[in-house]
Amino acid sequence: NDPTSPNPKHKKLDSVLTQWLAKKFKWTSYFEENQQVVSIPLNATKSVPLSDVCKLDIKYLGGTRIEVKLYGHGKLVHTVTHTLPQNDRLVIAGDDKNDSAWFIAFKLLAPDSK
Repeated sequence: NDPTSPNPKHKKLDSVLTQWLAKKFKWTSYFEENQQVVSIPLNATKSVPLSDVCKLDIKYLGGTRIEVKLYGHGKLVHTVTHTLPQNDRLVIAGDDKNDSAWFIAFKLLAPDSK
């Protein structure tokens, strides 16, 4: 709930996603580590680095289904397979220090969107 992030590289998140998160979680301030748009062909897997210690493997299963594997410090932490209708969100989250948390949010975009 601090008004600024302890990491000066973080950008304050002020968007539709912020409003969505605030309705579901207790925090009032959200900060962005990075944002990426990833194009994945059918049945292919794309590795997406999120930070120095965290990466995702995202597999497009067809239609609106994805499989996400989250790795922390090189170890598999979590796997989720999810149907993700357009304009809906999938959020993977976990506790962090100082009564804070981390979130990874996914949104399926139309092929011509960014």
